[in-house]
Amino acid sequence: MGDKRTYAAGRFGVIVDGSVFLGFLKKSDGGDIEGEVSQHQLGPNNIIKKNITTIKYNPFTWEVGMGMSQAFYDWVSQSFDSTDANMVKDGAVHACNFDGVSMSIREFYGAQITEVTFPNFDAANKENAYMTVKVTPELIKYMPGSGESISGEIGPASKAWMPSNFRFECAAVGADACARISKVKVGTIKLGTTRDEVGTVRNPTIHPTKLEFPNLEITFSMADFDKWADWHRTFVIEGACEETDETTAQLEFLAPNLETVLGTLNFDHVGIVKLTVESGEANKEQPARANATLYYESLKMIWNVADT
Repeated sequence: MGDKRTYAAGRFGVIVDGSVFLGFLKKSDGGDIEGEVSQHQLGPNNIIKKNITTIKYNPFTWEVGMGMSQAFYDWVSQSFDSTDANMVKDGAVHACNFDGVSMSIREFYGAQITEVTFPNFDAANKENAYMTVKVTPELIKYMPGSGESISGEIGPASKAWMPSNFRFECAAVGADACARISKVKVGTIKLGTTRDEVGTVRNPTIHPTKLEFPNLEITFSMADFDKWADWHRTFVIEGACEETDETTAQLEFLAPNLETVLGTLNFDHVGIVKLTVESGEANKEQPARANATLYYESLKMIWNVADT
């Protein structure tokens, strides 16, 4: 026992499909194996009997920036495309020591990305941007580390992605009315799943059910209010809100040079829900801004990490 030491697990490397290195995570939580307990009240005394019935494999929660490989971002996109068979992956999370040597492994099988939470894009926020990804597997195994160094080619450093560097455009109001947008909130995109329980199998399979998209929250300058108000009046008040009246929108993540596009979210079947003016305070100097709430029905993600 004297030569057995612990280590600082500050690096978590992810490998899928046998040898495809996805990159190192900023943070990794979950991925635990949990027994589900059944309780039985048997009668003459107050003792409740308990026993393990089935096994639950808790999802992984990963925090990532733009430092992952193109293969990782492709998986994110594929996970929200029901026609893509590559949305299901087998792989492993390697907890590594300071030197990048694999010290312990959590293998996962039949895993799907079921949630993606984007950072709040804010022109005043100069910190690095990260998104949170939830990965739901059908099976997890605890394994000892391989003792090998985990490395591979990855995309640009995470510092290239900042929440202040973005460009949003909505076709219904035009590029000019989107030139002074200060904030965009995308929120969490969810892929619903259901477990297929079979009597002779202890580990159920997991199948996707439906996509859940939150509303977009846009903050823009009052200088552009008239064009947004015209769309709101036509779409909401006057009722020109059929499918043919819906529009498209696009959010681009930009590198610090404000020219290189790191990623793009293309929103389709977009409609406006609400339009408000931000409250002001007497004798407090602040820009006059308004907020628009938009819905959308479908989303396509495009990542350009390999080209940067």
